[in-house]
Amino acid sequence: MWYSIEEPDKVTMYQIKGDVESIVRREGKTEVLVDDGANNSISYNLDESLIEFGAALQYKGLEAAVDILEPLDLTPETDANWKTLAKLALEQQNLYVAERCYAALGNMARAEYLRKLNKIIAQEGPDSFQVKAKLAVLDKNFALAENILIQHDEIEEAMMMYQGLHRWDESIKIAERYKHQDVAQFKTDYFKWLLETNQEAKAAEVKEREGDFLKAIHLYIKGGLPAKAANVVTSYNV
Repeated sequence: MWYSIEEPDKVTMYQIKGDVESIVRREGKTEVLVDDGANNSISYNLDESLIEFGAALQYKGLEAAVDILEPLDLTPETDANWKTLAKLALEQQNLYVAERCYAALGNMARAEYLRKLNKIIAQEGPDSFQVKAKLAVLDKNFALAENILIQHDEIEEAMMMYQGLHRWDESIKIAERYKHQDVAQFKTDYFKWLLETNQEAKAAEVKEREGDFLKAIHLYIKGGLPAKAANVVTSYNV
């Protein structure tokens, strides 16, 4: 039985004996009627809460769907429905429901992000440029988020956005483009972070761009990329 068409891999298995005759709804219950082969009809009750969830999405709205799921334990079926609800909530920009969904799913990082975003909306309204930028980040459209922030002279905010995503390259590019006074320190911190996180190959690329070819060669070799080290030798006559 599939309770969610959005998660076809989440299947609820029922062990039955015989052939399915029909699915009927009576006295507030949905049953599968099975012929056991001996002219006997056996009924199997389906999970009414999960069936009601689908109806709530179609007719009653997202909040009603939350009310149905909240009392239920987290199972593969309810997990699938929380994910479906989260997806719809984001599409409809119902961020309060989306926050509740991700909390139920245990994705506390996204739930906390949405909680902070909901606070900004409550203070500044949904049309705030900060809200639009954060929604773009949530949608993984980082270039759009950057453009929105830059257009409002939020250079530091754009840099911090990328730093929070551990995308230091993009942050440093903004610092260089707008001649930030701490760009040299940002580069130093980035290089240090790469070494601390054992990203020698990435650190080597940084040093290669900076023209420190001997350091780049050393880091490529340490990172297990001797071919790239050799390419630096031949390309720059080191």
